Amino acid sequence: GIIAINSTIKILPALLFDRFINMATVDLGKTKMTSFGRSINSCTVLAFVNLNDNQLTSIPEGVFRNCEKMVALRIMNNQISEIHENAFEGLFNLGTIDFRNNRIKTLHQDLLRPVTKLQTLVLIDNQIENLHPNLFQYTTQLSILWLSNNSISSLDDELFRNNQRLSSVMLDHNKITKISAATFTNMPDLNTLLIDNNAIEEIPVFEQMDSLRTLSLWSNKISSFPSNVFSKLSALNSLDLSKNPLKTLQSNFIIQPNLSSISLSSCSIETINPGAFSGLSKLTELSLSNNQLIEITADSFSSVASLTDLNLENNRIQKIDREFFGVVPNLRTLNLRNNVCVNNIFLILSNPERTVFPQIEECFNSGWKKNLNYKILILTGVFVIIFKKISQSYI
Repeated sequence: GIIAINSTIKILPALLFDRFINMATVDLGKTKMTSFGRSINSCTVLAFVNLNDNQLTSIPEGVFRNCEKMVALRIMNNQISEIHENAFEGLFNLGTIDFRNNRIKTLHQDLLRPVTKLQTLVLIDNQIENLHPNLFQYTTQLSILWLSNNSISSLDDELFRNNQRLSSVMLDHNKITKISAATFTNMPDLNTLLIDNNAIEEIPVFEQMDSLRTLSLWSNKISSFPSNVFSKLSALNSLDLSKNPLKTLQSNFIIQPNLSSISLSSCSIETINPGAFSGLSKLTELSLSNNQLIEITADSFSSVASLTDLNLENNRIQKIDREFFGVVPNLRTLNLRNNVCVNNIFLILSNPERTVFPQIEECFNSGWKKNLNYKILILTGVFVIIFKKISQSYI
């Protein structure tokens, strides 16, 4: 192979590779290259091409036409704004394309027609605005699709109709305003779906996706949704709805008994209604940090006996029901830092008697109001307390 990293080769000479027709690897990263030329076409057994960190602005027609054995093409961190619709002509065995951090705005609907064996497509950090409904119709082997940090505003219902092998789809940090359940149907292998940091206001009732384990929708504009919106996602294990304006958690607000982890941080939540988590019988980790909660009631958590980790940091909690610990018998970590009545992190590694800690005792009496700064560590029943009292007052 040829490795010329950190050299200066702005344009590839026309006959550069004529003497190396059996070369399998080309690594010309950081060579200040501005143009391909036609010389790569001479390498008929070329398998791996790395042209990262250069100054390429376009990929012309047929530049890899004779490179039928190429399996990986990486042109990251360039200035590519134009890709000819026949740029991938001849790349019948290509499995990986990584064009992250370029200036790509459009992708021709037939661009991926030749790369029928493509498994990984990475287009992070570009300027893509639209995805043609037929863009992926020929990439039936596609498994990983990474489109984070673009300007995509919508997804056609038919976009992934031929992509049954997709396992991970990353669409975070775009401008998507609406998603349809139809877009993600017929995806039996989909394991991870990230749609974070968009402008979505409503989420549909997702159709059955038997393999989906991780779904992230943080930092959108979702204020409410039907309680059965995730009920058909039988394998769903982790759900992130942080930074959405939910405000109130209604009774049975999510029905998905297999969920084990939910993040609801920074959702402006003021109220948790009784039975809010009753559709989450296997929940073990719950984050409610950075909200506006004032009171924690036992009724709100009465159906999550499996809960082991609860984060209530940075709320305005003044009162906790005395019965709270009775309904969460498996709780092992409780974060109550930066609240009104208490400022603790409790690591409950061994407390078989479920003793009520003196510091939380003060939250049982709503007449107390304190500003404290301390940490408490509980290890195998032995209390080690570092405590600094700042102020204390009676209402």
